[in-house]
Amino acid sequence: MYNKTLIVTLVAVIVLSVQLTTATVPTADSFGVEDTSGYRGTHVLIPVNITNPQNGPVCIMFNISYNNRVITVVDAQKGTLTSDWGNFDYNNLTWGTRVCIATGGDPIPNGSNGSVVVLNISVIGEPGEATNMNLSDIQLSDETGTYVGTAPAKNATFSVITPMPSCVFDTGAGTYPSSSGIHTGTITLKHTIDVAKLYTYPCAGTGGHTEYVRFYGPDLDVTKTWNGYIGDYHSIIFVPSFTLQANTTYNYEISTGSYPQIIHEQSLPTAHGTINCTQFTDANGKTYTDWIPAIRLEGASASGSIEVTPDRIDILFDEPYGSSYTEQIRLTNRGENSTRVSITSSDTEVTPGSTRFELASGDSRYVDINARSDTQEGEHYLYVTADGKTVRITVTVTYIAKLSVSPSSTINFGTVGSDVSSVQKTCLFS
Repeated sequence: MYNKTLIVTLVAVIVLSVQLTTATVPTADSFGVEDTSGYRGTHVLIPVNITNPQNGPVCIMFNISYNNRVITVVDAQKGTLTSDWGNFDYNNLTWGTRVCIATGGDPIPNGSNGSVVVLNISVIGEPGEATNMNLSDIQLSDETGTYVGTAPAKNATFSVITPMPSCVFDTGAGTYPSSSGIHTGTITLKHTIDVAKLYTYPCAGTGGHTEYVRFYGPDLDVTKTWNGYIGDYHSIIFVPSFTLQANTTYNYEISTGSYPQIIHEQSLPTAHGTINCTQFTDANGKTYTDWIPAIRLEGASASGSIEVTPDRIDILFDEPYGSSYTEQIRLTNRGENSTRVSITSSDTEVTPGSTRFELASGDSRYVDINARSDTQEGEHYLYVTADGKTVRITVTVTYIAKLSVSPSSTINFGTVGSDVSSVQKTCLFS
């Protein structure tokens, strides 16, 4: 078994920055990280991988240097090869981070490949900035604690990427009065957009949504029906996406439910185009010519030759720590050649079902997006990279509060004026 004295000593080394004598003979083929990118203000997970280790490492130490004005390590986790190891620590210094991890059980099997540590990186640099991530003083201790090997460092670069502009048509929020009903009209865009999502602005505290939508015009006739009060029920997702050409007038039919927000204008010019109301018929049969639905059309994003649909996902949980949740995105290779696609996550709470795969020209692939049952509320990010370009997918998680009545309400059950006596019951809502 492992040498406990060695582990204690090595954990102390990380704090005191004292270096052991490293053997000159490599005991693994490589040790290090891959090129990675991320958006300013987000977190990115970077695995530190080992290839073909020998002599069964039970303790690993290394330095990773980087420009701490661009990125910084805010946390570290055990890797796939060290998930059952018991001693773990890291120390941030002016030049980067020193990491030490030691087992309380079995050593890493000889010849295995995988991550030993996963660094949680906070991206603090400006778009366009980059930093080298260089590994040094790599120490791989064997089970006896008498031999410390090393491995050739695999260095990489971290780049802060510029967010791609969101290609949307947005009426902006509307106002009261509101009613469900059927909208008809026209829309003309100033730029071409591949529409992946229609979002309907709801009145506060309501379930305002679109139940049916149709866009039709030159070489286009697309319809989509609402999925009900599940997931992001304020939105309709188009898979595959469809294209609205610039400077072309299309007709729309939008049937709404509950209380959507309304633009009380006959015509609404925006920075991205113009939407007009031909007629709105409300739930009571009354007609208007100045009720435009408050909506947002979101475009499919492109990463190189890869089209990503949609690039925003909204997840609603009915209670914290409830069931897990899965959505899907669709990736389509619009290029002429096959391409490698990689998908990374900003944290471990929202993760893709597939992370690396080949996508042939013209092919599409659906990828599950999984949210853990204990996912924190707020925005989480996935990054799709292909052809040297990266698209960010924003996953917004929200918990719906359960109905609560306090104090408990008393309701009388029974038929008024009947021979049945009214029986008092107490109904508890939690």
